[in-house]
Amino acid sequence: MYRCKICRKVYVAPVKYCDCGNDEFEVVVQQQPKQASLYNIQNIISWIIFLLCLTAAVLVWFI
Repeated sequence: MYRCKICRKVYVAPVKYCDCGNDEFEVVVQQQPKQASLYNIQNIISWIIFLLCLTAAVLVWFI
């Protein structure tokens, strides 16, 4: 994609002149959306609670 340096209008295909009359464009690179991290703090806390509950359930069987 191409963006006019003066009016900042974005064009998908390269053009010779912008609607404002400018002929200088900058190439715009689209950023990829970030993927969700598998090891964020909420997942870690959830796993800790799950393992504590699982351990407590196993300990009940041994008593």
